[in-house]
Amino acid sequence: DCPEEGNNEWTDDYAKFISIDEDSVLGNFLYIWDGDDKAEGYLEKGVAWQGLKMLETPVGPDGNQLGLTTLSIATYDDFYALPTQADLYDELTIGIERIHNVTPHPGDWTQTPNTYGPDVASVHASGPFDLAPGQTVTFTFANIFGVNKADLMANTILCQLLYDKNYNVAAPPIQPNVRAVAGDQTVLLYWDAEPSESSVDPLTGNNTFQGYRIYRSTSRGVSWGDPITNAQGALVGYVPIAQFDLNDDISGTGTANPYFYLGDNTGLQHKFVDRNLKNGVEYWYAVCAYDGEDVSGDLVIPPVENPQLTDADKVGDNTVRVVPQKFPAGFEQPDWELNHVQGASTAAILLEVLNPYAMLDNTYNILINDKRPPKTFSVFDAAKNDTIVRNCTLFSGEEYVPAFDGMRLTVVDEEAIAFDIQKSYWHATPTMDTAATNYSIQLITASNPIASDYEVRFTAAGDTAFGPKIPVPFEIVNVTTNQKLDFILVTSPTDTTTAMRNSWTSGDKLTLRETVAGAIKFTWTIVLTAPPLKMVISGDDTTYQDISILPQTGDVAKIYTRKPLTANDVYEIKTTASTTANATEKDLDKINVIPNPYVVTSSYETQPWIKELQFHNLPERCEIRIFTVSGELVQILNHEPGSKGYRGLSVEAWDLWNYNEQEVAFGVFIYHVKADGIGEKLGKFAIIK
Repeated sequence: DCPEEGNNEWTDDYAKFISIDEDSVLGNFLYIWDGDDKAEGYLEKGVAWQGLKMLETPVGPDGNQLGLTTLSIATYDDFYALPTQADLYDELTIGIERIHNVTPHPGDWTQTPNTYGPDVASVHASGPFDLAPGQTVTFTFANIFGVNKADLMANTILCQLLYDKNYNVAAPPIQPNVRAVAGDQTVLLYWDAEPSESSVDPLTGNNTFQGYRIYRSTSRGVSWGDPITNAQGALVGYVPIAQFDLNDDISGTGTANPYFYLGDNTGLQHKFVDRNLKNGVEYWYAVCAYDGEDVSGDLVIPPVENPQLTDADKVGDNTVRVVPQKFPAGFEQPDWELNHVQGASTAAILLEVLNPYAMLDNTYNILINDKRPPKTFSVFDAAKNDTIVRNCTLFSGEEYVPAFDGMRLTVVDEEAIAFDIQKSYWHATPTMDTAATNYSIQLITASNPIASDYEVRFTAAGDTAFGPKIPVPFEIVNVTTNQKLDFILVTSPTDTTTAMRNSWTSGDKLTLRETVAGAIKFTWTIVLTAPPLKMVISGDDTTYQDISILPQTGDVAKIYTRKPLTANDVYEIKTTASTTANATEKDLDKINVIPNPYVVTSSYETQPWIKELQFHNLPERCEIRIFTVSGELVQILNHEPGSKGYRGLSVEAWDLWNYNEQEVAFGVFIYHVKADGIGEKLGKFAIIK
């Protein structure tokens, strides 16, 4: 009944049947609504709609589902007047009931044609079918509701789709693995692109990943920032503190969920720095991957994002807790060195330190695989004797490269072998000064360019080009292979005299002949060109002045090429872990208690029943003993990596309870910090209640 509440509300219901022939998804569905859309004494408007949907029926002799074969409609009183089971069984054989109202019924506020009613009670059946001994049959139906007809139909489509997909519901992208690094009034979050960005929705089979939304909580996950509410004031989400989304044609607010903002096409990022935080306060962060609207047939699935989790200490998920604080006493940053130990590539490889506490004393090798496209690189960890980044294809400076041991690589490969005009220059020997010549240098691809660097060396003896044997005042050397090269000289079109055509002059082309993989090939063409004549205007006269300065003996044109990464290239990264080994007793002078005095409460307390004051600027490991002014021991705190979830940095918390698990009284207390190998520190603080 729609609804059941109210005076005789079952007497004004109408229903409509959708057969499987009409709609392959909505078929086998009878839905019902209230004739006047109100329930006297309960609702003035907006009665819910409902329906009965056959999701799966027994199979007939042809191997297909029988579908709904019986739909018997009667009034509430008529059905309950049936005296026996046999009478009810007879209803199973009547087939699909004839429509009551071909034209809309006057009592139906929707004025829908081809309906049943008013007053609808129904029997639904499927059969007949054979059932052998021991055989089972599946008969599945769903009772579905909606706030209106459109909502009911959307829910019905979704219900059938979920059933057909074995209850694989629409899901957000796989959550990212988020790591947090505490800094002085800052928190750095970083995560990898995968597996979130290649996630496939189990319901639709589509990848609609759209971006990341970052939330912050100061209540240990009870709330996650400024609330978003709907028109009824119900909470539907929180405003993220940052959002990164694909730079595509999807942005703004979607149609399927008006409260979900899809982003501003900012482009993706995989790290975020939160600044201007309060040291010592515990913050929770959640990085939630989300997708865009998805479409499956007639069904539009709203955006879905990862939830914020209630356990912020589980490693490998999207929710973390972190306490911003200064480095521990005597902290020295980690160090690293990148060396190109083999190969000639000019690609740029950069290393970004994300977490200085996670870096190790270790050696890594970057190896290139170019045997077949796409080209990839891998990172081999010498300590683990294992490959920790495998077959990565990111060579264009993407920061999608998976992070490892608190670091992330950025690789910018050369697009192709090419002339590096910015790096090429003239110099003079033996002084190594810049040569005085103002000739330009140009390197042009011949037919088989190779990744080598060259020098055109102007010497007293010079050399002779082959082909037409033309003497020249220089020799050409491949400095990568340390080989003197043969070359063909093709004179410039500007050569106007026989003497110019029989010698090297500005603009002549020098095509190199080299041995490549055992075969003789033409690789590059070098052109050395004088500057154009300088125009001089004097009164009404215009003249042109030759300002060129010829290369002299001892001048060298150094010519460099851009060289992509190949399997011959090997890079070595040597890292040195951070240390606090050089901390001194003087560093302990910076230790302080916050707040001091402690008055009733502190800003570090996130739960009303847990009190907290903190010791700041501690060394990485130490013992803190707290005494009354009379020397009575109150509590011992052991500060070390991982204690209290503070990651063993420079802060330790005390809950104002003594070692007998009793809350301490107000008064003045003495604290004694002892750090083995460093020294000791005495201080005092007060508690006022």
